[in-house]
Amino acid sequence: MKQIISLYQQRSSETLEYAQLDFKRGDYTGAFLRASWAIRLLGDALLIAKGHYAPSTRHIMKILHLENIQQRHDQYLANPDEDEISQEDAEVALQEAQRLLVQAQDIHFPG
Repeated sequence: MKQIISLYQQRSSETLEYAQLDFKRGDYTGAFLRASWAIRLLGDALLIAKGHYAPSTRHIMKILHLENIQQRHDQYLANPDEDEISQEDAEVALQEAQRLLVQAQDIHFPG
């Protein structure tokens, strides 16, 4: 399980870096979507560490390839007429992802 949690943390950290770059470029939708994905990864890592969740192999494969975030981003690009995500929404998502990343890095494993 330590390896899976480590993988989740690594992918969430990478996703958060891209979210921050999107935010700096003014792509608030991209920043929000990526930060939301990082939050999900970190939440899963915390649940796995506490023994409350066991991810499926399929889910782990998606995380390895960051398939979901790319699909969401592509869906938004395919339908740009929807309301745009504001800078404030993106900033809140980034802050929450950063907070969870710090919390996930402090996970202590039993044994």
